[in-house]
Amino acid sequence: MILEENTFYHVFNQGNDRVRIFYKRDNYFYFTKKLATFFKPHVHIVCYCLMPNHFHLLVLPKENIDNVKFTKNLATCLRSYTRAINKQEGKTGSLFRAHTKFKSDIKEEFVTVNHPNFGNENRYARTCFEYIHQNPVKANMVSKAEDWEFSSAKEYLGLRNESLCELSLGRNIFE
Repeated sequence: MILEENTFYHVFNQGNDRVRIFYKRDNYFYFTKKLATFFKPHVHIVCYCLMPNHFHLLVLPKENIDNVKFTKNLATCLRSYTRAINKQEGKTGSLFRAHTKFKSDIKEEFVTVNHPNFGNENRYARTCFEYIHQNPVKANMVSKAEDWEFSSAKEYLGLRNESLCELSLGRNIFE
């Protein structure tokens, strides 16, 4: 997998056969710690949403990203989380689908950005940002995005101080 600098990527994966990947509240927090450990050295996490059977991230690769190390870290992140959940639930086998998807709307001119000011031309990043935060609303799990505990919506609204995300990057998408 090759991630290009100055390009937003919508990263997502779901449980194998759409099974749950988060069983307890603590599982969500454990997964965000894994993301901080394994993703943040390579990409800026712009926003995220963790749902019971899948996750979404909007990321922007860091300058001079080492794609080989990032790919290894991604695999380690998902494998180690899978081991912990399998142990917790008394299960075996893969938890996630075989391939984590990385989408960037490369057909559109506005994907490449001039970091750190993205301007109004970055419709793809804005669309992903909104889609990711609206996921629990569309699934009828909450009535407002900020009511879902396991997304970055609360961080952007100032309702939670801890941040997995680099909030300035997300705010710049809308300037």
